[in-house]
Amino acid sequence: MPINVEWGNSEHSVIIRRFRGKWDWGDFQAASDELNMMLSEVDDPVISILDLSKSAAPPPGVFARAKALMDNIDPAVEMTIVVGINVAVRRVFDIISQVFNARFAACNAIMVTTMEEAYKVIGAKTIEHDW
Repeated sequence: MPINVEWGNSEHSVIIRRFRGKWDWGDFQAASDELNMMLSEVDDPVISILDLSKSAAPPPGVFARAKALMDNIDPAVEMTIVVGINVAVRRVFDIISQVFNARFAACNAIMVTTMEEAYKVIGAKTIEHDW
């Protein structure tokens, strides 16, 4: 699958979505459904890591889907860390954050270059995977 969703630790306080290569909106929806199912299994807030370091460019329609994406952020996600974005994807995030300022701010997104930086943001001891 081009988008893999898994828990980042045994406490289920970190969830990681890894985007690999080319993906489409069907892949995104399948990963979102899996994410929502996993989030329904926990009562405490979680930190979401979106690893885009090996992702191809987003498929067409990102701006058309932006409102729905912002409206569907699960309140259980207390912070989103976006890893490894390139200049083009960064520009997409910048535009979405400007258009949907309040919604984007509510998702508490932080952009970092590497997984190691993500570890530092949330504390390395909370992650059990070794990338």
